[in-house]
Amino acid sequence: MGGVDLLDSLIAQYRTKIRSRKWYLRLFFHMMDVAMVEAWLLYRRDSTSCGVEQKEQLRLMDFKSEVASCLCKKDTLCSKRGRPSLSVQAGLDLKKRRGATAPLPPAPVRLDRIDHCVSGTQQTAPMNDLGHGIDPRIVHASINTD
Repeated sequence: MGGVDLLDSLIAQYRTKIRSRKWYLRLFFHMMDVAMVEAWLLYRRDSTSCGVEQKEQLRLMDFKSEVASCLCKKDTLCSKRGRPSLSVQAGLDLKKRRGATAPLPPAPVRLDRIDHCVSGTQQTAPMNDLGHGIDPRIVHASINTD
């Protein structure tokens, strides 16, 4: 029982204290404490096998704080994985190279709800089965097949 007693005593030294009525939060933080202490024990075992003196090894509290700071800085230290994306400045430069877009028509013309075609005739649509007509301002484009 030496390993279990050692684990319990090390967890009790720096336990993550959380006051919650939710049982799964207590279980989660207990498992995090168990994993952290086990990782620290592996760190100590590997350090001694590599010849690092015990004075130079991290204490449990220092090990926990080092792991926490590394997890907080995770995205800032590593580059992104996957397909590289364009930077904001490169995206703006790409838009500038494409040239200007066609100018929009004025707002009254855009919002008058009439279809504006280049050429065509204006016809009214026949009534449907319910007696309602379709919008009489429908424009049909004429197609030349010469």
